[in-house]
Amino acid sequence: MEVVDVPEPGPAAAGCVVVRPEAVGICGSDFHYFHGNLGTATDDDLYPRIQGHEFSAIVEDVGPDCPPGLASGQRVAVWPVIACGKCHACELGLGNACLEYLSCDLTAEYVHINADYST
Repeated sequence: MEVVDVPEPGPAAAGCVVVRPEAVGICGSDFHYFHGNLGTATDDDLYPRIQGHEFSAIVEDVGPDCPPGLASGQRVAVWPVIACGKCHACELGLGNACLEYLSCDLTAEYVHINADYST
């Protein structure tokens, strides 16, 4: 594990927001990533990785076509699960168990995310 500088994102794209994380939780997967034992994925699939996908943030920039009510300076919580919406788990409303599950990789100083994942 190391501390590195990462580039700031550009302006928010259509349907996206740029947020600045304020508080970050530690997920069980963060613990497993740290120890290098997360299922059958290869190192190439997992690393390098910025940990800390469970967080609250301040909206810094709002792109066009975002849901109404999102504004710069607003505090948000981010749902880090990016689910396919089509598999059996998703059909049951269990996106966190999605077969194609992705988690937004976060905890840079600023994060560019789809506005649908912030509330």
